[in-house]
Formats: sequence, C-alpha cells, structure tokens
Amino acid sequence: CFHLLASGAAVVKRTLAKVKAINSDEEIMKLKLAQELNSDFRNLTAELIYKLAAAEDPFCMAIVKENAEIIGRGIGSLINLLDPEIVIVGGGLTQAGDTFFKPLNEILANQMFAKDVPVVPAELGTESTVVGALAMITERFSQ
Repeated sequence: CFHLLASGAAVVKRTLAKVKAINSDEEIMKLKLAQELNSDFRNLTAELIYKLAAAEDPFCMAIVKENAEIIGRGIGSLINLLDPEIVIVGGGLTQAGDTFFKPLNEILANQMFAKDVPVVPAELGTESTVVGALAMITERFSQ
C-alpha cells in the first residue's frame, strides 16, 4: 500500500497530474521538465524529476518535497510504533541523495516522538531489495 504512494511511478503520476492541472500550454512549456522532455511526458521518470530538483528547478523541488512529506509521515509513524535504532531506505530513492533525504529528515524531525532515528540510504542502492530477498531465501533454505 505504501509503495502506491511512495514509488517512482507514484511520483511520476503525481507530477503528470500537476502538469495537466496547468491550463496553458505556454505555461507548461516554461517548465524545465517540459523542455527536457521536448513536451513528450510519456518519457517522464522519477530520476529526471529528482535530477531537476537537484538543479533547483522550483516545480520539481515542490514534487520532491511532497514525496518526502508522504514518505516522512509513513516512516515517522513506523519509527514511533516500532522504535528502531536506524531506518534504511532502499530502491531508486537512494540515488536522489540530499535532494530527497534533506527534506525527508526535516519532516521526520517533526514526526518522531522520542528520539532521533537516523534515516539513511541503503549501501546497495537500487539493488538492496533484491539482495535482501535473496539473502532471506538463502538463509531459509540453508537451515
């Protein structure tokens, strides 16, 4: 369920909805995103959104902040419920670096009840989920 809100596909979907809400083609063409894509939004990726946010494009920065808020509320709730020592975020978000983790940590600072819990990118980046699944399978069948 959380994946439906926080995935790269969800970021793209929300971005497309915001672009469609702009009533003027002229205003859309002013977006750095439209210029990068030659107005062909079928090729839009979360990676491009994060890249333009890192380059301080205001439209994409707002999208990244919104995504950080969604993920921050979810992670903050889990931290308050489970009280972990650390939270490791994997997948494509790990490549966003400070563009994503800075607003995420600002949001988390207001979400956590008791202590600061470090939220860090997985060292294995986008492959962390696959490697973790393989490790679990290997452990289960080696017993």
